[in-house]
Amino acid sequence: MAQVIGDYELIERIGAGGMGEVWRAQNIHTHVGCAVKLLPSEATADRTFVARFFDEGRLMQTLDHPRIVRVHHVGHDTPSGRHFLVMDFVAGPSGKACSLHDLLEQSPDRRLPEADVRRWATQVAEALSYAHEQGVVHRDIKPANVLVDRDNNARVADFGLAKAVGEEWLQSQIHASVARSMGNTKTIMPKNRVERSMGDEKTGGSDRPSGPRSSGDALLGTYDYMAPEQRGDLDAPISPATDIYAFGVMLYRLLTGRRPTGMTKPVSQVVPGLSKEWDTLISRCLEHDPKERYANGAALLEALDGLGRGTRGSSKVREFGSSKVKDSKTWLWLVGAAVIAVVSILSIWSMQSSRAKRDVMHLEPPANTSEPKEDQAFRNATVGNVLGMAFVDVSPGSFEMGSNSGKVFEKPVRTVRITKPFWMGKCEVTQREYRQLMGANPSRFVGDDLPVEKVTWDDAVKFCEDLTRLERAAGRLPAGYVYRLPTEAEWEYAAGGGQRSQGFTYSGGNEINAVAWHGENSDMKTQPVGGKQANALGLHDMSGNVYEWCHDWWQDGYGGLSTTDPTGPLNGSSRICRGGTYFWHASHCRIASRNCCVSSGTYESIGIRVVLGPVLNEKKIVPEEVKMLAPVDGQDWTSPETGMKFVWVPALKLWVGKYEVTNGEYRKKDPAHDSKAYEGNSLNGERQPVVQVNFDDAKTYAAWLTERDMNKLGGLRYRLPSEAEWLSFAQCGDN
Repeated sequence: MAQVIGDYELIERIGAGGMGEVWRAQNIHTHVGCAVKLLPSEATADRTFVARFFDEGRLMQTLDHPRIVRVHHVGHDTPSGRHFLVMDFVAGPSGKACSLHDLLEQSPDRRLPEADVRRWATQVAEALSYAHEQGVVHRDIKPANVLVDRDNNARVADFGLAKAVGEEWLQSQIHASVARSMGNTKTIMPKNRVERSMGDEKTGGSDRPSGPRSSGDALLGTYDYMAPEQRGDLDAPISPATDIYAFGVMLYRLLTGRRPTGMTKPVSQVVPGLSKEWDTLISRCLEHDPKERYANGAALLEALDGLGRGTRGSSKVREFGSSKVKDSKTWLWLVGAAVIAVVSILSIWSMQSSRAKRDVMHLEPPANTSEPKEDQAFRNATVGNVLGMAFVDVSPGSFEMGSNSGKVFEKPVRTVRITKPFWMGKCEVTQREYRQLMGANPSRFVGDDLPVEKVTWDDAVKFCEDLTRLERAAGRLPAGYVYRLPTEAEWEYAAGGGQRSQGFTYSGGNEINAVAWHGENSDMKTQPVGGKQANALGLHDMSGNVYEWCHDWWQDGYGGLSTTDPTGPLNGSSRICRGGTYFWHASHCRIASRNCCVSSGTYESIGIRVVLGPVLNEKKIVPEEVKMLAPVDGQDWTSPETGMKFVWVPALKLWVGKYEVTNGEYRKKDPAHDSKAYEGNSLNGERQPVVQVNFDDAKTYAAWLTERDMNKLGGLRYRLPSEAEWLSFAQCGDN
C-alpha cells in the first residue's frame, strides 16, 4: 500500500541524505506530480523547530527564479509526525532525477567537462545572486543540491533548509558522526587523512552512498563544503560569503574530481589543460576570512563573466531580481476563505468602465500599417502628450531577436516581424512625469529628471492606463492605439535601432560608457534621463540607468513563441524587464540581455518606458461578436473561458465574483496547490474555497485569469479589490 504524507502519495524514493529523504510523489486529489522531502525525525525534537521550520518555509516559497527548485508548500503530517516540503520534481535528461553529485559518480575520472562546469557554475551563481539579494543564504551548497533538468540546466535545491532544521542540530549530528568515524577503520575518512593533502585525495567522498547511513553520517558530505565560520573554526557570522566558500569547494571538485583542503594544488596543476583563470577565482572563494572572498552571488557572477572573456565570445551573465526587495519578502497568508473571494473582481482602474469599454471595443487598426501617417499627432519626437513626454516613431520591420553567443534563455535566435508602427518614449518616465499623473513618487533616488523606480509592474500598467484615459478624453489618440508597456519584441527591436540597426552590442553603440549608465560609471545611483548618446532612432537610456518593465511574462528562452508581433507566453510567475541598470555591469546592458522579476516587487533598479502602440492580444473578430462576448454594463456576466460567474455592482460600475474562488478553479492555474486540512477535515474539495494562498498568489491568479479571458473582456481586466470596494460589496452596494 502506497505511503501517504499529507495529501501526497509517495511513489518512489529518489534520494536520501543528512537533510532527509526525497520522494517522487503526486497529489492525491489532482494527481499532479511533484517531489516531497521528508525531514529527519530527529531534527524535530528541538522545541523551537516547528516555528523555525514554518518561518523559513514561508521564505523558501518566496524564491521564484528559473535556477532555483521552487518550493510550493511546507507541512506536517499528523499520523506520521513528519514535517515535509513539496517542491517541483526536476527530471534530468534521462527522465529521472539527476544531480551534479550523480554525474560525478557516473564519470570514470570523477570529474566533469570544463565547458559543462562553466555553464552550471554560472547558473548556480545566478541563483545565489538572486537569493542573496532577497536576504537568503543557502548554507548547504554542494553537488547533491544542484539538480540538472531535461535541458541540461542547473537548478539549486534546498535553499534555507539548513537554517530550517537548525544550526545546532546540524553541528551536533556532524560532530557525532565525525567522532564515530574516528573509531572505525572502515571509515569514509581515511586514517591517514591528516598526513595527506586532500588536493591529492581521490573523491570517494563523504557524500557518496555506501550502504545505510544515519543522517549524521550523510552530513559529513555537508561538512566538506562548510565554510570556517560554519564549522565553528572562525568567529564570524553566516553571510552570503558562506555560500561562496561552499561554491568554491564544489567548483574545485567538479573540475578535478578532488576536494580541496589545506595547501591544496591549483586546479590547473591537478588537471593539465584547465585554464589558470580558474585558479584565481577558486582561490578567492576559498579564502579563510569571509571578507577576502567574493562578497555575494552578484560579485561571483561578475567574476565568472570575466573568466575566459577573450575566448568565449559575448556569453554574458544575467541579473535576476537585482535589488533588495523588502516588499517581495513579505508574504501575507490568507487563511480565511472569504478574503480570497474577491480575487475574481472584474473592473478597470479608472472606474469609468462603461465609457472606456466602448472606446476599446470599437477600436479600428490604422489604415496604413506599413508607415505611421504623416498627420498623426505623434509623427515627430518633439510632439508630446498631456505630460509633455516626447516620443519617437518606430516603423514596422523584421529583425533577428536573441543571441547565439549569449545565455541559454536568449535563444533560439529567430526572425521576428513587427507588423504595425508604434511610438516609444524617447526617455524613461521621469519622477516629475510620474508624480504629475499618479500624485506620488516611490523612488529611492529623488530628482525630477531622474527615472522613476521602485514601481511594481501593476504600477507601470496603471500609469499607462491613466495616461490613455486622459489622452483619449483630449482626442489625441490614433484609432486603435493605447499607451502601454512595450512587448519584449518591441523593446528589443527599438533598442537595436529598428530598421536603422547597425548591429551594435548596446543600444546606440559598442562603447558602453558613451551610451549607458552602469556599475562602473554611475556612482552607484540613477542619473538624469537623456544624458547619454541616443541610438539610431533617437532613444536614450535603452541600455543602463534602470531596467524597464515589459508586457510579457517570462519564459526560459524563445522556444514555441510566435514570430509575428509576439506578446510572450499566456501566463507565468514573473514579468520581463529589459535594458540593464545603474549598478550592474555592462553585460546586462546588452540589447539581447534578458531579465525578469516578480511583478509585485518594488525594485530600485526597475522603471518604466511607455509606448503608444496597437491594443494587444486582439483577435480578428467583428465588433458584434465582441459585444456578445464582453461584459455589458448593468448585466451579470459569465466568463466563456472559465465559467466563473460575476455580479454587476451599480454603485461602483464593476463586476465582482459571485462566489469565492474554489480549489477547482484555482488548480486550473496551479494544479499542485494544497489547501491542507483543518482539525482533520480536508479543505481540498474541488468546490471548497481555496485557502493557503498569499497576496502575491492572488495577484498572479488575477493576472492569469486576464490572460485567459483577454479576448472576451473588451479591454477590462481582473484584479484584487480595494478595501473600500470590498466593504461596498459586503454591504450590498446601493442596496
